[in-house]
Amino acid sequence: MPLLQEIDTGLRHAVPKAKAFFETYQKKPINRPLLSNLIRYFTLEYLRAHGKEASEEENESDGSWGFEGLSNNGIEIHYRNSRIRLRKGVEAPMPNTHSSLQFYQQVFPEMEDTQIYANLIVLWNLNAKLEYDSDMQLIRTKGLSRNKKEVTYIFRHKVVLTGVDLTRVVESEYSLPSELPMTDTTAKTGTTDAD
Repeated sequence: MPLLQEIDTGLRHAVPKAKAFFETYQKKPINRPLLSNLIRYFTLEYLRAHGKEASEEENESDGSWGFEGLSNNGIEIHYRNSRIRLRKGVEAPMPNTHSSLQFYQQVFPEMEDTQIYANLIVLWNLNAKLEYDSDMQLIRTKGLSRNKKEVTYIFRHKVVLTGVDLTRVVESEYSLPSELPMTDTTAKTGTTDAD
């Protein structure tokens, strides 16, 4: 399964589990910062269960991926000569460390086995009901604006995943039964099976 679909599936898996922590187990109102942290944790666990660890990677061209540990259950995936960080939000957050600033400026770390050519961010968000509905964006940052108050982009695209939605009811596309022929219209030749 392509990486963005795995991330989408991981988020679909993680959000109900994270919400259940509050609704079923704690029986308390949802604490949004903790909810986000739990979603990252469950997403990371899902991706680890369905991918390869960084030490297992042999050939990135086969679609495998590895992980780099980040603080606060952050997720960084190494995939096809790219570093991809998953972030919750509608805008890329301002970098608050030297490392994140270098990531935004497309400064690539020297790695033993792999050359990195792109630093990407996958932004995801929840709707008003705190549900995930495949709201993802793929971003390649350039750095910061001259006044250092905004993140600048090389590109920013909404991710549109195609797939089967098992929760959606599909109406039939064929004609109504009254419009279907009720009799056999093929010509009878008069032959039998015994001929």
